[in-house]
Order: sequence, then C-alpha cells, then structure tokens
Amino acid sequence: MPRVLLLLLLLVVQAKPVWAGANAADVYRQVFELLEPLSDEEERLLKNGRASEPGDPAIKALLEKHAEALALFVKATALSECNWGLDYRRGRDLEYFHLKPMLLLAELLQLRAHQAIREGRSEAAVADYVAGLRASRHVASAGQTMLFEYSAQGTMEARVVLYLANDFSWLDEPALREISGHLESLPPRSTFSQVLEQERRVTIPWLRRQHAMGAPPSLGTRRALPATFLSLPVISNQVWNIDQLNDDYRTLIAILSLPPKEALALTPAFYAELKDKKWSRLLSRLVLSVIGDFYKYDLKHPTRFTMLKAAIALRLEGEEALSRFPDPYSGKLFEYRKTEGGFELKAPELPARNASNGVLEFR
Repeated sequence: MPRVLLLLLLLVVQAKPVWAGANAADVYRQVFELLEPLSDEEERLLKNGRASEPGDPAIKALLEKHAEALALFVKATALSECNWGLDYRRGRDLEYFHLKPMLLLAELLQLRAHQAIREGRSEAAVADYVAGLRASRHVASAGQTMLFEYSAQGTMEARVVLYLANDFSWLDEPALREISGHLESLPPRSTFSQVLEQERRVTIPWLRRQHAMGAPPSLGTRRALPATFLSLPVISNQVWNIDQLNDDYRTLIAILSLPPKEALALTPAFYAELKDKKWSRLLSRLVLSVIGDFYKYDLKHPTRFTMLKAAIALRLEGEEALSRFPDPYSGKLFEYRKTEGGFELKAPELPARNASNGVLEFR
C-alpha cells in the first residue's frame, strides 16, 4: 500500500466520530421532524406488534415509512449526553414535548426488532432491543427526571422487556450474552424519591413566584382549581400554604426512600393525616394525592426488569442462577415454572394492584 494511502487510512481510523460529545436531545429533535402521522390501521398494527408475523407486507410498509427516522434514532441512542433543555421555571405548566414521539419511536423500534429476530437477523434485532433500552434512559435529562418522564421511562423499558420475553426462544446464546452485557452497563433509572425531590425543587419555587405576582392560586395545566371555590378568602389562604406543602413533600420523599414494603406500610398514615387536616393541608392533598398510587403502580417495572435479567441467566447457566436475582420488592426469589411455550417467572408478592404484572412468560 502506498505510504500516502496508509497515512490517510490511519487518520480516518484515529479520527473521533462526527457526533462525539453531541447532545442526543438535539439529534432526537431532528428525528421528530422526520416522523409522519400514523393512520388508524398503522396504530392497530403497532398495538398488536408482538403478535405480528415476519414478512407481513403492512408491517414492512410501516417500518419502511419510518426507516430514515429510526436510523437516526438508533444513532442518537448511542450518545452518552442527553439534555432536553426544559424550562423548569414553568413548574407544573412545563411542556413535555418529547415524550410522545420518543414513545412512538421506541415502539416502532421494538416492532422492527421483533420482525428481524423472526426473520433470522439476530444481530439487527439485538441492536434494536438495546437501542430501545438506551432510549428509555434518554427520556429525561440526567439528574432532572420529572414524574411524567419517569413514567415514560418505565413504559419504554417495559415494552422492550415484553418484546424480549415474547421473542425469547428465538435468541441464541451470543445474542443473550450481548443483551445481558448491555443490561448490566445500562445507567439506572432515577429512584422514585429522587424524582419526587426534583418535582419539589420545581414546584415550590414556581408556586412562590405565582403567589408573589398575585396570580390566582392554580396547580398549572395539570389541574386547575375552580374560580368560585377560590373566591372564598379563607380557602385561598389555605391553598397558598406553600411552606406546609414543602414540608409534606420532604416527609413523603423520606418515606418513599425506604425499601418498598416499608414505604407502602407508612403511606396510608401520611395520607390519612393530610385528609384529617382538611384546610391546612389542602394544597398538599391536591398536589400529592396521586403520588402514593403512582409509586405503587411503578413497582412492576423494576420487578419485570429483574425478571429479564434472571431469565437470561437461567437460559445461560441453569436454574441455580435464579438465586442471584431476588425480586426488588420482596427480596424473595422468583418462582420458576415450565410452560408449553417456554417458562414463566412469578414474583412471590406484589401490591394487589400489581398482582397481574408479577408474572412474565418467556417463550
């Protein structure tokens, strides 16, 4: 090889990627512009994606329609930094413009992975599964996860887990080992208490600014308070009990920082006290009323994520590997049962509302 060509080749190899250090959110914004609206039929195809057959012409057309967007989407998931630049000064009026398109793209990506694995293209399928998991971590800016973003993260992660469970028998040992490696290196989601602390840091200053400007008491676009209700001075004064709300935020954060079973044992008393102090805790009830139920419902996500890790270890190492993957909620081991199509893992206990989510079949 001529010396000049060799030097050029070395320069190319040693050069940093064009996107090195780029903000993934900026790339995702470009992807959003490439998205096209889905028809009712395309919505149906996407909803029933896990049951789709390989080579389905309608599925193929749907994926080709979004091929350019998905190609750029996958590249963005490989970037480490993602900062959406949200204006947190808007408090509870904050607009999460990125959640809907991110959820759509992630679901299209898992449908493509499902088609690929059923067509024998294991490498392409694994790349899309992994990109879907990475995308779930990009939904929120690092260290600034809000509750709506946290919910979207859980939904995206759950879709990948369900697709992988559905396609599990199609994954060979190299594919499973690669997925396992990515699961271990994936940045963890923020904890629920960290998310609630971020909500507090955003909501309290926003409410104080509203009050200082003499704005009518409001909980933002998420929940409006009736004007006739607020016209009573005594009620208006209680609605503006921001210091009490701040204290109640901190109390609930401390409770939800405990192990899940301990936290769930303490939340009923916390909410009973809010209800008992009818007027002095009015703002706290309005802002925090749904947090406990949301926390309880979200417990299924870490359980199912751990189930996926356990299932891969089971396939690669045998049943004894299950001892390394206790259920995050109870600390107990998953129950294992063979099924006609594969096997099933069951969480020994979950809150009643999540009971149906404590069982996952890998087939």
